[in-house]
Amino acid sequence: MTEGPNIPVLVFAGPSISASEVSALLPRAELRPPIRRGDLYTARMLRHSVFVILDGVFFQDHAVAPREVLDVLQDGAVVVGAASIGALRAAECWPAGMVGVGLIYRLFRAGLLDSDDEVAVGVAGAHGHKGNSVPLVNMRYALSRCSRAGVVPRAAASALLTAALETFYTERHWPTVFRRAGLGAHLEDWLPALQSWDLKRLDAARALRHTAEFLRLDGAGGVRVRATSAPLLPNDLRRERCADALQGEDPRRLQRRLFEHLRDTGELPNHLPMLRQRLRLPGVGSGESCDTQSSDQRDTLEQLAACALWDGLEASGQLASQVFHLRACEEAVQLARGLGVEPGVLELSLAETALSCRRTPVGGSADPLERAVLSSKPWTQTVREQARTRSVKRWLFQSPRWSCPALRVPPGGGR
Repeated sequence: MTEGPNIPVLVFAGPSISASEVSALLPRAELRPPIRRGDLYTARMLRHSVFVILDGVFFQDHAVAPREVLDVLQDGAVVVGAASIGALRAAECWPAGMVGVGLIYRLFRAGLLDSDDEVAVGVAGAHGHKGNSVPLVNMRYALSRCSRAGVVPRAAASALLTAALETFYTERHWPTVFRRAGLGAHLEDWLPALQSWDLKRLDAARALRHTAEFLRLDGAGGVRVRATSAPLLPNDLRRERCADALQGEDPRRLQRRLFEHLRDTGELPNHLPMLRQRLRLPGVGSGESCDTQSSDQRDTLEQLAACALWDGLEASGQLASQVFHLRACEEAVQLARGLGVEPGVLELSLAETALSCRRTPVGGSADPLERAVLSSKPWTQTVREQARTRSVKRWLFQSPRWSCPALRVPPGGGR
């Protein structure tokens, strides 16, 4: 792959820093919305060679995966990360060559921060450029600086931080935190000093300055030698296929389960164009009204859609990964029930937010096929099942291995 000297640097940014600051600090940059999964692959195939990752999606869409970052690095690109999801990915991918910048990156890499809740922020607008909550890491930093300066007493700073930790990220605002800490009377006195510290913006600016200096000193313009001879392809397309992705299970039993799993998690509407094409069904307004559909007709349509979905995923090479994800979720829920692990408030809130961003109300469409791909399972049941997968993962990672019966080595050892 060859890159031209005039191809701009791509900066994936949103609430962390304004567009005007990006242009001022890195004039060669082209601003893109917060990064989503697949954006790096697409941009690299279009011959962009330098990327700055600041902000990215978490719940409303798939986040950029570490595997995607590694593939682009191996293809010869330069990837800089800071501030938000960029700092998270840099802390994970620095051994492969991703460049991390800023305090948030160093805290994640040192293990002092370990949760994406630290940098999560509620967003508004079509492209997620405007934040409407305060990230936890900014509150930590502001309280630390203000308590050291004597503006906020240390006991009050500790109480405010405790209240911030107990507040869901979309509701994390200074007035809310002050009220929950019982310090509402001091809000007007301390708020100006606290709002003057924005660590994510500071780290984003550091990353942009670092990139500008790198490009000034780098004679190759960010172009690097590829570390692999294989063509750059998305990981799903080149993942090695297992001998039997179904593990001997009858595909007819898996088809409906996979269909219902994708439907309940809000992923199925993404496959609607493919289903409509394979089933050769007309669009909205041309088909039979849902009000005139019987339950038998709806069930028949769902069975046909399940078969078409299976065939479409198999043709696109995604079937094995989707079946693996289905089984992983089923086993996680089963393990949680067996261990008696119940989801906490945080897991329930995260699951509800993720599903709310992806799912559409069942009554929101008059198209029979769209109705078929929308979840019919009760909302609370779906949220609880999704939260169980999160809670059991957290429980397994926080508990000693020998305390979990499912992970114990049988007597006599093994090979």
